[in-house]
Amino acid sequence: CYLMEGLLDEMNKTFLKGMNKVQLEEAGTLLHNPDVVTYLEAAFAYAAVWSLGGMNINEKNNDSRRRFNSWWKVKHKKDVEYKSSDPKKPFDVFSFFPDQKGLMKEWDSVVPDYKAGANARLVTQVFVPTDETLRVTRIVDLLCKTAYTPGAQPNRPGREQCWGVMLVGGAGTGKTAMLENYLRNETDEKTVYKTINLNFYTDAPALKDILESAITKRQGRTFGPPVPKRLIYYIDDINMQEVDKYDTQSTSELIRQHMDYGVWYDTKALDQKTIVDTSYVSSMNPKAGSFTINPRLQSHFTTIGCMMPSKATLTGIFKQILTFHMREFKEEVRNMGERMVDACIDIHSRVTDKFLPSSVKFHYLFNMRELGKLFQGVCRSEKTKSTPTFMLHLFEHECMRVYHDRLLSKEDIVSFNKEIANIKNKYFVEEVRAAKEADKAAEEKAAAAAGGDGKAVVKREDEPVIFTTFEQGGGTLYLRSPGMSQLRLVLDSKLEEYNEENAAMDLVLFGMAMEHVTRIVRIVEQDRGNALLVGVGGSGKQSLSRLASKGICGYEVFQIKVTQTYREADLKTDLQTLYKKTGEKNQQVSFLLTDAQIVDDKWLVYINDTLSSGYVPDLFPPEDLEGICGSLRSAAKAEGYADDPTALMDFFISRVRKNLHIILCFSPVGDVMRQRCRKFPGLINCTEIDWFHP
Repeated sequence: CYLMEGLLDEMNKTFLKGMNKVQLEEAGTLLHNPDVVTYLEAAFAYAAVWSLGGMNINEKNNDSRRRFNSWWKVKHKKDVEYKSSDPKKPFDVFSFFPDQKGLMKEWDSVVPDYKAGANARLVTQVFVPTDETLRVTRIVDLLCKTAYTPGAQPNRPGREQCWGVMLVGGAGTGKTAMLENYLRNETDEKTVYKTINLNFYTDAPALKDILESAITKRQGRTFGPPVPKRLIYYIDDINMQEVDKYDTQSTSELIRQHMDYGVWYDTKALDQKTIVDTSYVSSMNPKAGSFTINPRLQSHFTTIGCMMPSKATLTGIFKQILTFHMREFKEEVRNMGERMVDACIDIHSRVTDKFLPSSVKFHYLFNMRELGKLFQGVCRSEKTKSTPTFMLHLFEHECMRVYHDRLLSKEDIVSFNKEIANIKNKYFVEEVRAAKEADKAAEEKAAAAAGGDGKAVVKREDEPVIFTTFEQGGGTLYLRSPGMSQLRLVLDSKLEEYNEENAAMDLVLFGMAMEHVTRIVRIVEQDRGNALLVGVGGSGKQSLSRLASKGICGYEVFQIKVTQTYREADLKTDLQTLYKKTGEKNQQVSFLLTDAQIVDDKWLVYINDTLSSGYVPDLFPPEDLEGICGSLRSAAKAEGYADDPTALMDFFISRVRKNLHIILCFSPVGDVMRQRCRKFPGLINCTEIDWFHP
C-alpha cells in the first residue's frame, strides 16, 4: 500500500501536470484514461513484487528470491507486459520497473555511466551505480517520500502509523553505501539526515541524546528539525545492542515508542517531548549482534533484502573502475584489464567458497570490502612503470595482502597459494612465461656479477613478492622490491635513523619481520588505512608498527598511557587531541592501541565508531565544534564543500578518517579477541588484518 501511495503520487504529477482548475474538473476520473489504466496495472505489479518478495534474498543455502521469481513468472507474468532488451536473458521480475507510460522497463537500460571523482583511486570509497543500487534506491525513495512522520498529521486520512525502510543483508552487501548515497545525493534540499551507528553498549539514554542532538525546540514541548526541514534518522546496525535479561533491547523500544506515539520522555524533567517532522531508515546484518529485532519494531519497517552482487554486476563495476584507471597506460597493459578483472573476481569467489568462518576462524569474512581493497591495490600502479609482468606481480602481491594475511592455519595458506598459482596460469599464461624468463635473466646477471666469490645467488621465484614505496628512492611510486637483501639494507638504515631520533629499539630484522614491516607500511600509507595486527605477546607488533609509522612513513605515533587513574574521560580527551591534529591541523598520526591497554571493553565503543564512520557522539562540546568548523571554512571551500555546518562537519570527519591510522595489536590467545570482534564488527570490517604466525 505504501509503495502504491508513492507511485500514485507520481502518476498524478505525470497525468495532471500543467492542468488548471477548469481542466482538472473536465478531466474527471483518471480511470477513463487508458494510459492511466496501463500505468496502474504496472504500478500494482511492481508494488506487489517488492512488498511480497523484496525481503527475499539468494544465498548459498537459501534461494527464496529465485523461488519467488519462478512463482511470479508462472502465475502473473502474463498480467503485465515485460519488455526485455535481450529475449535470451533469464526473466527476473525484480529487474523491471514501470516508466511514466506504464511500460515495464529493465533497470540496466537506465544505469548511468560511471563518473570518476577526485577520490577515484580510493576504490573502497567509490560508489558505482548498478541496476541493483538503482532498484533499492527507488524503493527507499518511494517509501521515504510518503512516510508519515511521528507527531505530525497523517499524509492521508486513515493513515496513523509511521513507516520506515530497513535494508537487511550480510556484511559488505552495500546497505550503508546505498542509504548514505541516497540521503546525501538523492533527497531534496528540505531533507536533512542524521547517521547513528549502534553498538553493543548503546542504550536508550545514549541513543536519545544522539537523536536530540539533531533537533531543536519549536514551541512548548514540541521539537523537530529547523523549519521547514524534514529529518531522516538513519540507524545503522539497528540490532547490535546487547539483549538484556528480559530479552529486550532498550534502543529498539525507544525507537518503537517514537514511531508509535511520536513522543519520548525527558528523564530529568519527567516531561513528555513531542518530536515532529522526522522519520527513520535503518539497516541490519542478520548474522551479527542479536541476529533479530523486536517484531513490534520490525512491523513498522518495509524490509528489503540486500545480496552480494552477481558476477556480472561485479564485472561491470570493477571493469569501469579499472578501465578509467588504465586509460593512459600502454596498450599492452590496457589489454590486460578485462583479464585482470576476471582474475580478481575469480580468486575472490574461490576464497569465499573455500575459506568459511567458524568459531576459531571468526575473521574469515570475505565480502565486497575485500574485493574493493584488492582493486584499490591494483589501482596503485602508475602508467610510467607498468608493464604486463609488473601488473602480474602486483596482482599476486595484492591478493596475498588482502586474503593470505588473514589466514590462520598452514593448511589454509598452502591451499591459497595453490589457488593463486591456478589463477595465474588460467588468466595470465603469456605474462607468467615472460616473468619466468625475466627472472632467469636477472639471476644469470647476478651470478655473473658475483663472479667466483662463493656467494650463492638467490632464485627470484624463491623470494616473496613485495611492493613498497620507500625502497627505491622514496616518493609515491608503488614498485616491486629488488630483493630481500636490498630490502634489508634499506630497513636497517631506516631503523638506524629511527634510533637516533627516538628511544632505541634493539630489533633484528629477519625475513618475516621485514615482510611485516612492509605490510604495515602498505596499510597506513593509504588514506583510511587501519591495521589489526594479531600475534602472541613478544612477536614484535608494537616495535614494527613504530618503525613502519614513524621511521618510514614519518607519522607521529600516539599511544595512551594507562595508569590507575586513567578513565574513559581521559580516553575521550586523547581522542579529541587526535581529532584536532588529524582533522583541523591535517597531520598524519598512527594511534597504536594494544589489547592490554583496553581496561574496559566500553572503550572500544569509541574505537569502533572512529573506524566505521568517524563520528563519535558527544566527543566535542557544541562550542568546540563551531570553532573547529570555523577554522576549516577556507580549506573546505577549496575542496568544494558548501559553507554550512553539516558540510563543514563532513569535511572535518573526512580529514580525520584520511589522516588518523589506528593500529590495533591483539593477542589470539583465549576468547577475548573473538568476543570483542563480535561486539564491535568495525574491528574486523574496517581494518586490514596481518596475522603474526609463530
